[in-house]
Amino acid sequence: MTRGQESGDMQGPDRENFLESILRIGQEERQGVFAVDRKDRIVLCNAMAATLIGAKPEDVIGKHCYEVFLGQDRFHNLFCYAHCRLWALVREGYPVHPFLFVLKRPDGRMVWTKTRIFMASAREGDEQLMVHILRVIPYPARAGRRKGPLLARPK
Repeated sequence: MTRGQESGDMQGPDRENFLESILRIGQEERQGVFAVDRKDRIVLCNAMAATLIGAKPEDVIGKHCYEVFLGQDRFHNLFCYAHCRLWALVREGYPVHPFLFVLKRPDGRMVWTKTRIFMASAREGDEQLMVHILRVIPYPARAGRRKGPLLARPK
């Protein structure tokens, strides 16, 4: 488990306890967890999240999430890029529902995850972090395909 020190208003033991509590979520659920600041820099990453992309947690801290995770949507369109659309949704007050998130490993293999995010800050007024929780799922056989006919047939 690795935590970054570059970002955030809080420093010292309070910040460490806060970040440690976020990492415990991933341990308890055996899921990958990483958090980014408003500059899209990874400030927190557990071993599971790093392993999904073939890295070590200490190698990704401080880097831009879009450069590390190379996320795609279920149609393999680029999902991760500078000025993240998830931040835009959160800023505008829209909820972000769980979504399919495809990670590209350096060896070219794709890892399918069901991802959910939440915003976290240790105290009111502190910088918010966007926490990503990644649950690996099997390749969805119908990814990108709609179930059933597009239009209902008249009876």
